[in-house]
Amino acid sequence: MKVNITLDGTPDEVRAFFGWPPIAALQAEWLQQMREQMAAGADPSALFKTMMPGAMPGMASAPTPEQLQNVFAMQQAFWQQMNPANKSGQ
Repeated sequence: MKVNITLDGTPDEVRAFFGWPPIAALQAEWLQQMREQMAAGADPSALFKTMMPGAMPGMASAPTPEQLQNVFAMQQAFWQQMNPANKSGQ
């Protein structure tokens, strides 16, 4: 059995549908803080580390070949999973 559900709505409408809290005010506050820090001359790499502390070590500088290889492997695995031809039972 296969069931597909399509929701056609804005992000706020979908959040309300699932009962998730609205985040527009939080996002506006966060963006204002980022603007203030950038206007004050903050280092962009420091802001990136603040936003995504464990995203990818060393990404504030040029990525190493090993890091790129890991990203490409993850991307390839993602696309293989999303390919309908790779799904069992079809």
